[in-house]
Amino acid sequence: RAMDWFLQHLPALQETVFFAVADLLQLDVDLIFFSRDSTYFETALDETSDPGQVFGPVDIRAMKDEGKYRRRVSGMLPEADIAFIDEFFNANGPTLHGMMPILNERLYHNNGIPAKAPLWSAFMGTNKLNADADQAATWDRVHIRFVVQYVADRDNIRDMVADSIRRRVEGYAEPEKSVITLDELRKAHNEAMNLDVPDRSWDMFLDIKDELLHNGVEVSSRRLAEGMAAVLANAWINGSSEVNVGDLDVLQHMWWSLQGDIETVRDIVLGATNPGEKAALEKLEELDKYKADLRSAEEQDLDETKKRLVGMEVFKNSKRIAEEANELEQKALAANANTMRIKELKDRTQALMDHVQTAFFGL
Repeated sequence: RAMDWFLQHLPALQETVFFAVADLLQLDVDLIFFSRDSTYFETALDETSDPGQVFGPVDIRAMKDEGKYRRRVSGMLPEADIAFIDEFFNANGPTLHGMMPILNERLYHNNGIPAKAPLWSAFMGTNKLNADADQAATWDRVHIRFVVQYVADRDNIRDMVADSIRRRVEGYAEPEKSVITLDELRKAHNEAMNLDVPDRSWDMFLDIKDELLHNGVEVSSRRLAEGMAAVLANAWINGSSEVNVGDLDVLQHMWWSLQGDIETVRDIVLGATNPGEKAALEKLEELDKYKADLRSAEEQDLDETKKRLVGMEVFKNSKRIAEEANELEQKALAANANTMRIKELKDRTQALMDHVQTAFFGL
């Protein structure tokens, strides 16, 4: 049974799906754990995957005795509340097309009869972003999109590898759990969908859509509707009693289709809704340049005086960025806007200043 499978694989499900949920919603918890009133489905797809891997096997007895072509959907996607589908766009056309009604209308057609699917949220992972025009409709149903690059920062790579080695020795430490039931999730959803959207927020919503179109990025009608639903949810998560302009910043993750448009969409959305976050992203790029200067000084055969001059220059610029980050944070908090990137900027700036003091001045 589906619940037996769920309980058997509980540790793996916690690590793969529920961490992703917490990150996606930007919740201040270590883990979201859906209680046992939910049904979970997970699979990984490739080009040879049969639709039965997602929708269940064909009911041979029904075909033989009744002449009906239907699937046995118990424990499969049509009966799941939460789903994780790995390597989504490696699947073949029939499998992807078959998922479209579930992902959008929450319907599954079995023997030509539509039935409601209880699916609450579906998460996908893929190493292959959709580039096939035939699957554009499927891609349009993947509402919130994050492109995750390889870890690039040398210090972060070292920490990642060291942590991996530590877990091999010490084992995986199970994090503190935060529990949310489907009933609580439904209640939160209803509260979010009933928030008021003032005219200023509607105007900004439509202005962003028009500006994107002017820059060659067209947003489908489906994504407009899903975009406002995400904005309402974002406002609820931010503790707003109504949708503020800053709550529209979630659209940066929804209104691009081609990878080449990600930066354009991000700049337009954040420029209109959360200038502080946009400025923080620019400051992070500037900080990376100073970090590269430090690394170059450490790797070159420079005398101590020249190394300290480089360190002093980097420290001075880092201190300036830290002060600017504090100002950005104050303005963002006053506007009830997201400060995630600003906090990242502050943390990375402080880390760089600490490194300069330790490595270049022995403090």
